[in-house]
Amino acid sequence: MIDARTLSFIILNRCDQEKIPVDTILTEVVDLHNQMDKRDKALMTSIVFGVLRWRNNLDWMISQVSTHQ
Repeated sequence: MIDARTLSFIILNRCDQEKIPVDTILTEVVDLHNQMDKRDKALMTSIVFGVLRWRNNLDWMISQVSTHQ
């Protein structure tokens, strides 16, 4: 069984690469991994939405110190 952190990474990558809404991917993953403990599902959801919530701020902060254009 894949752990919640790995699934979070997979979900975020798919959301980025395939331009699919995150809730669609989350539903799909939860359905595929229906044996996951509810605490792991909660952790996965929290990680995914936490990253998405902070993403713009983090991107801006990185752009302020990065020399890469």
